Formats: sequence, C-alpha cells, structure tokens
Amino acid sequence: MADKQEKMNVGISLAGAVDLSTVAHHVDAKPGEKGGAPKAGGYTIDVTTESFESVVRSSQTYPVLLYVWIADDDRLFKLTEVLHKAVDAQKGGIQLARIDAKKYPAIAQALQLQGVPALVLLLGGRPIPITQGVPDASELAQMDRVVARLVELAHKQGISGTAPHMESSDQDSQDSESSASDGSDGYGTARMDAQADAAPSETSETTNANVPPTHQKAHDLAAQGDFSGAALEYGKVLEADPSDRIAAREHAKALLLARSATANVNKVREAAAANPDDVDAQLAVADVDLIGGFVDDAFSRLLDFAASHREALDEVRKRLVSYFPICRDDDPRVARARRRLSVLLY
Repeated sequence: MADKQEKMNVGISLAGAVDLSTVAHHVDAKPGEKGGAPKAGGYTIDVTTESFESVVRSSQTYPVLLYVWIADDDRLFKLTEVLHKAVDAQKGGIQLARIDAKKYPAIAQALQLQGVPALVLLLGGRPIPITQGVPDASELAQMDRVVARLVELAHKQGISGTAPHMESSDQDSQDSESSASDGSDGYGTARMDAQADAAPSETSETTNANVPPTHQKAHDLAAQGDFSGAALEYGKVLEADPSDRIAAREHAKALLLARSATANVNKVREAAAANPDDVDAQLAVADVDLIGGFVDDAFSRLLDFAASHREALDEVRKRLVSYFPICRDDDPRVARARRRLSVLLY
C-alpha cells in the first residue's frame, strides 16, 4: 500500500470515536448468532492478517471499503447493518471488508487509525481515509449516498470491476478453511488466497520501497491498472532470468487480471451455468473464482470439466499451469490439483 493517503470528506464527522482498547459494550455472541453482529455474506467479507494483502490487491480490480470495527461491541451493530445494506445495494460495485481491530490490531495500526470504527477506501492498493467514529442517526441515513459516491470515485479512477458475491454458506466454508490453515478459531474470517498465498518474504519484496529495479516498469504498469502491459514487462524479466520466482508470480497475476479484472462476475457465472459444455465460459468463471480467492473452486471447476470434456484438456491444462505460480509452492491445493491433472493427462 502506498504511504501517501488522500483524505476525502464525504459528509460524515469524526465524532464518537471509540478507543481501540475499549472493552465496554462487549457481547459474547459471535456475528450471526442471536444478540451478535450481522454475519458476513453478500458483498461483505471478514479479513484476517493473512488475507489482508490479498484484499489490498483486489482493490486493483474493484473498490474495497475497509470497515475497522470491534466485532463484539454492540454499539457498532447498527452501523454494521447499515453498511452491509448500502454495499449490497451497489450489486458488486464495491466490497465491504470487515477487520476486527481487537483480534487483528496490527492492521488498524498499519492504517494509522486513532480509533474505531473507521472506514478506509482502498483504490488500486491506495488507502483513502473516509471517517473514524460512530455516526449519528442523520449520518447513518446518508450511508447509501456515501457508498454510491465511493463507487463513482472508483469508476473515475478506472476501477470498475465487480466484487464477488458470497452466500452465507460460502462464508462459513471460507471461515472453516481459514481456521484450519491459520490456527484461528474460525471467528469471522474469509481468505482471499489467490493473491494472499505469496510467501511473506516475497510479498515484502514487491512493496513500493523494495521493488527490484528490473521489475520497476512492470510494477508501475500494474499499479496503474495496465495489467496487459505489466504482463508483457514481467515476461521480459522472466526471459532474462527464468528463475525469478517473484516475477513468475506477478506475471501470472497480471495475465489473470488482464483477462478478467473488469469482468462482470454475475454475468460470467450466468454464462457458465447456461453453457456447461463451453470451455471458454468455464475458463472465464474459473478466473473470477481465483480473483475472488476461491482457489479450490477454480481448480476443481476446471479439473471436473476436463474429466468430462477430454477435448478441452489441453486448454484446461494451460490455464491451470498459469494459475499455479500465484499460490505458494507448498500450497496443498496446488499439490492436489497437480495430482489430478497428472491423472487426467496420463
């Protein structure tokens, strides 16, 4: 994320800020349980420290509104409900990413927040502070308009992709997977692993301050949203040094985003459902699955399709091979997909 932050006045004050250490108004119920906060779902996800980087990267494709809150503070439940409805009303025009500051204080600290709740817009990986504090009733009534303005701002900056829609059952599945992989208790987490699975040491090397000189042009193009140009430049880096794993990963991401960054997710899914034997339709929906972080869904969809459409096996193989560098080398999902692909090939 860029260091420079742009402030934007959208008509909500900073009154009512809650200190990060506040423990009053605690409830024992988890989100979705009786007496608890609204559960994630629709165009709202819950974020962990492990998935935060991928959420930042997703903001290259569609705007992300970070909502930093305390998930067990009942004073924030009404605001949370209003935000959910305002974001859902945009039908994928923006994603709400909830961050529990009590559970993941490092993210709140990285955003340089003085209190919660706080709203921060992510556009192209760049944070734009919106507000901190609990809005009053009149400000809550403006939330639909505020969120709509944020979507308009994103469009003006060329960021107009569609955020993935998540059913409640999908959120539960993502929560369980995250809990198993990161040791958390499964409380309100949703991983966007397609991009988060780069090793931490590799991810840190591609921050603005530490971009390898040979990567700079490609990095800048990607930051500007020119993913086709970025893919071309990363390809040149790989030609000069085929062992550059960071370039291989970023090249794969750029190719993916060049194809599908601005895809209308709902239309892509409808086309795939209406054309179950069309390889291009299945490849397109696998792309949006991967961009949305549904790695297993992307892999399984293509492998299942290839198993019943042998004539499309080579196209599926090429697409899967292009996906693999995006994940960690030791990602068990990649290992499983490679094994299934080998069986299909031989």
